[in-house]
Amino acid sequence: RNNYLGYDGSMWLVLLFLPLVYATEPQLNVTSFASCLSNTTSAAPNLPLIKRRYKLSDDDNLLVYLAVYSGQRYHILNETIQQPAFLRFDKQYWSLGAQLSEMLRRHKGTITPSMYFNMAVSLTNDTFLASLISHNVLRTMGRWEKGTDKHGVDYNPPWFRNHKEEWVKQWLPKIHNNLIALWRDGGGDRWGGWYHFFGMMVYTLQESALHGSFSGPDISKLIVRLEQIWDKLNGNPEAPQKEEIDKQAIEVTVDFTYHYGGVPAAPCNTREAFVL
Repeated sequence: RNNYLGYDGSMWLVLLFLPLVYATEPQLNVTSFASCLSNTTSAAPNLPLIKRRYKLSDDDNLLVYLAVYSGQRYHILNETIQQPAFLRFDKQYWSLGAQLSEMLRRHKGTITPSMYFNMAVSLTNDTFLASLISHNVLRTMGRWEKGTDKHGVDYNPPWFRNHKEEWVKQWLPKIHNNLIALWRDGGGDRWGGWYHFFGMMVYTLQESALHGSFSGPDISKLIVRLEQIWDKLNGNPEAPQKEEIDKQAIEVTVDFTYHYGGVPAAPCNTREAFVL
């Protein structure tokens, strides 16, 4: 019996190797993307150190935090699962998020994933925390409406909440336009593609730290597959390009972690280094 989700090995294999719910062409240049991320930090992720430093475990509820918007509170889960995960993975890093959001606000011109990740690494000197706050800031910017619950409690961080009108009217459109499009055809919601990428990155780092170089990424793949199936069953499927980016984000993280280095396909300040 698997301790992670309670499925035995045969169920894992069935879920992992079912035909894709939605299939589309690859969106990201995985090797080049990982090489550009490697250029932002002087060392590959130290997974044993990450596990110890952040006291990671199978029941730390990082996945719950990543999967459910801060304002989507479920009475039966909130007190014991959602709120502790929110405090642990979001609220305690609000000050770092404020600094990262200010870097984005002040930046002029194109922003690539490695440029953004470099901002986060410069604040944290830690790849796990850098990927976490990268996700948190982008999700706040792109999904701030989902940060308020049905009772009007606003869980968005103070750096956004206290200046909401200015962010919404002035800074969010500017930042969104500066982010490169991760969809191969140049379309799509940039907020979603970007925060999903860094969410899958931090989750894959966690699972690799807990379960190793083979099982860790496979757990991430399983979660992506389950999400695809769940969304389809609920009549709310994601765009196939976004699902493909989720899957490829795992591959980029594996390359970044275990095959550190390499030569990018193009300069890392250009879209061509990241997207096929």
